[in-house]
Amino acid sequence: MGYVHSPWHAIADMWLRNDIRVWDWAISLPVISIVVALNARNVRESWTLVAATVLLVFAVAFLYTLGRPTIVDVYVAAKAGGLFGLFALALQIRTRGGLERLLTVIVFSTFIPLSLIALDKTSTVRALTLDQYVYAFDEALSFNPAQHLFVLFENNHWFNISSTIIYDLILPPTLILYAIQTRWQDPTAASAILVFIVASVAGFICYVAFPVSGPLYFFGAGRYAAHPATFPFPQGIDFKASWRNAMPSLHFGLTLLMALNVPRQLRITRAAFFTFAVIIAIAALGKGEHYFTDMIAALPFVCAIQYLCRWIVDARANRLLTGFIRSAAVFISFLIFLVVIPPGFYKPGVVWILTTMIAAIFMYELRNLARNNRGLTCTESALPNDSR
Repeated sequence: MGYVHSPWHAIADMWLRNDIRVWDWAISLPVISIVVALNARNVRESWTLVAATVLLVFAVAFLYTLGRPTIVDVYVAAKAGGLFGLFALALQIRTRGGLERLLTVIVFSTFIPLSLIALDKTSTVRALTLDQYVYAFDEALSFNPAQHLFVLFENNHWFNISSTIIYDLILPPTLILYAIQTRWQDPTAASAILVFIVASVAGFICYVAFPVSGPLYFFGAGRYAAHPATFPFPQGIDFKASWRNAMPSLHFGLTLLMALNVPRQLRITRAAFFTFAVIIAIAALGKGEHYFTDMIAALPFVCAIQYLCRWIVDARANRLLTGFIRSAAVFISFLIFLVVIPPGFYKPGVVWILTTMIAAIFMYELRNLARNNRGLTCTESALPNDSR
C-alpha cells in the first residue's frame, strides 16, 4: 500500500475510507479500551467501559449493512471501537496521567499510516536491496527454515490465513503493554512508548542503510515455494523494490522488546508476550515477509534498543551504555559480514557457528540486563518509604 499524499491525507484516508483496509491498524484501535478500562476509577467502571465498547462494536457491525455482515463491517466496527476509546480517554483527561494517555494513544492511532509513508520513502534513498546476500545466508544453513515454513503455510489454507492475521498484530501488544504499565509499575522495565519510538526510528535507519524486501517480493510466491536455488536471482544484484521489511525484522524485534518490559510481577503475562513473539516470528517466515536471517539480526538489535532505553532513563548507569555499545557492535558487525563476505564463501559450518554465537551473546546480554534489574530492585527497596 503506497501513499503518495501527505501524512494528513494518509491518516484521513484510513479513518474515512473503507475500500483501503489496513488491518494491523484497525485491529489495534479497540485495544484503546483496555487503556481506558485499566485506568478507570473502580472495577465497576472498568467493566462498564469494556461492555460499552463490545456492544458498540457489534451494533455498528450489524447495522452498517443492516444484518448482512461483510468484512467491511468488521473494519468499520473496529474504527468505531477506537473512536469510542478516544472519547473515553478524553473524559479521563483530568485524572492522573490522563493527558499523557490520550496523546500516546493518538500517536499510536496515526503510527501505521505514517510508517507506511516512511517505508515508501526508503526506496528513494536507496533503491537497490540486499536480498541476495540475506537469502544466500539462509540457504547456507542447509535447512532453510523460512522456506520450509513458507511452503507449509502456502499448502495449508488455515495456516495461511492465521499467519496473515497474526502478522498484522504488531500494535495491539504495545498498546496492551502500555495499558499494563500505567497500572503496574516496575522500575526495571523500560517504557513501552519509549521502546516503541526508539526501535521504530532505529529500524527506519537500518532499513535505509541495509534494505531487504523479503523472499515473497524478491522471488514471488510460486518461485520461492519451488525452491528458488534452482533459478538465478531475479535481476541479479540489481533487484529493486519499493517495499522494505528488514533488516532486522521489526515485527519480531518489537514484540520481543515488549515481552522484555512486561512488569516482572505479571509472570503469566510475561510468558504470554514471549510466546506471542515466537508466533510472530513463525508467521513472518510463513508469510514470506522475512528471511530467517532477519530474525537472527533482530536479537542483538533488541538488546541494543533495550540497553539504550534503560540508559536514557538512568543515564548514570554506565554499564547500560556499555551494553548498548556491545550489542550495537554485534548487530553492525553481522550486517557488515553479510555484504563483505561473498555468498560463495558461506558454508553450513561457518553459518551455524555464527548463528549460535549470536544466540549465545543474546542470552548473555539478557542475563546482564536481569543482573542489572536485580541491582536496581535492591537499590529501590533500600530507599526509605518517603523517598520512593
